[in-house]
Amino acid sequence: MDDLNKNGNGNIDGFGDSLENSDIYAYIDRREKVRNFKVDIKENADTLDGDEYMSDLPVYKGEVYFSNHARSGRSGQAQRPPTGENPLNSVRTPRPQGAPSGARPSSARQTSRGTAPPGKRKSKKKGAVTITRTARILIIIALCTAVLSGIAITCINDVLAINKDSEPVTVEIPANATTSEVIDILGDSGLISRPLMCKMLYGVLNDIKKSSKTSKSSEPKYIEGIFYLKANMGLEGMLNKLKETQNYSETVTLSFPEGWSVYQIFKKLEEYGVCDADYLYKAANSVNFNYGFLSSAKSNDSSDRYMLLEGYFFPDTYEFFVDLNANSVIERFLQNFDNKWTDKFDARAKEMGLTVDDVIRIASIIQREAANDEQMPPISSVLHNRLNNYVTYPTLDCDSTYNYVTNFVKPIAGEVLSDRYMKNYNTYICDKLPKGAICNPGASAIEAALYPDKTDYYFFQHDPKGKIYFAKTNAEHNKYKDRIALENAR
Repeated sequence: MDDLNKNGNGNIDGFGDSLENSDIYAYIDRREKVRNFKVDIKENADTLDGDEYMSDLPVYKGEVYFSNHARSGRSGQAQRPPTGENPLNSVRTPRPQGAPSGARPSSARQTSRGTAPPGKRKSKKKGAVTITRTARILIIIALCTAVLSGIAITCINDVLAINKDSEPVTVEIPANATTSEVIDILGDSGLISRPLMCKMLYGVLNDIKKSSKTSKSSEPKYIEGIFYLKANMGLEGMLNKLKETQNYSETVTLSFPEGWSVYQIFKKLEEYGVCDADYLYKAANSVNFNYGFLSSAKSNDSSDRYMLLEGYFFPDTYEFFVDLNANSVIERFLQNFDNKWTDKFDARAKEMGLTVDDVIRIASIIQREAANDEQMPPISSVLHNRLNNYVTYPTLDCDSTYNYVTNFVKPIAGEVLSDRYMKNYNTYICDKLPKGAICNPGASAIEAALYPDKTDYYFFQHDPKGKIYFAKTNAEHNKYKDRIALENAR
């Protein structure tokens, strides 16, 4: 302050002696200190040398400190910085003129490098880290929810078959299979997508049934064999199809006459809702039904046979549950045949040197050729006479065998396979008996095959009214043929 100078007495010119210890003196003293203010900045300095060393200050590395400390309100009394505090924080920076009261100098908001204080940078960084962690948690939760929702939806689809394929799939169930094993098989076959979830759901439902006082729940028994299932049946529907004891309420009673083919039987079963014909065909051709009477049929080169079980669907009246599985349907027919094939029949076949399958093939031709039961024994005699005189009569020459392939095999097997079966079944072409039965004969035809009349006939034919003509020679047979043609011409 050039205009304010002290005189020799220590007074200030222009203000008088009364201002020696006044506030203006303190103000002048502070201005003088500010003018002489020095800042020393040393980087990487462990100690201060010479006069710059102050024994009452802590040693700082790369810190900022002041050589002149702020004083108290009284002139000439220095104020030490508090022990343990940074000297920078203990100094009050003079407020420039014109600055509003309480305003913070810009230098107080910056470090020596002009950046924000480290404390504030940490706060912002910490906030960013917190937001990032929260976002990650939310993303993980969303992904887990999506995955679990997808699993739940596919499991519900397995159970309810909301959007499932209707194509039949072949599954093989082993003996004594448990529900868990069956569900695994369904999963391996692609019929269900979430076997594990289906097991858990089935277990929960089974526990609920066990806890019910009115319901007794136990591990169900499943039928051994090959089955044809559709995914749109749903889990419960497929399991019910495989169960040995099934819960059905609606039944249907059907009668199957003697002489019907498998084609006709399966068609009727499908029409009345017992089982799909496709399932029945596949089961009949692939399932290994363990019955003793089938052993000879299986050993008779079954590859040349149109259908192994043709001839063993015993004609009778049956009561079926609606929507029954194919194996159970076929079992009903085979069990009935097993009951009808008596020990007497078995002993007689062995006496004649015939297998069970030989008898059934002969009986099936008798059944289709005879107009009534009375014609069966003499027709049987013609067949046996030809079979026993193979050198002279190598073929049976029966129209029914040709008609079987044309009417019942070709619609299912197609043109190419029907030509193959024609060679194996048409008795105008193949020697002796056809490779398989041509229908399912009844008890009368089976008895006629086992007990033929004793005749010398080798030929027979019918007129349009069903009257039969037997002949011993081919000449006699042709004479009857001309007579029948003449009568038809009238």
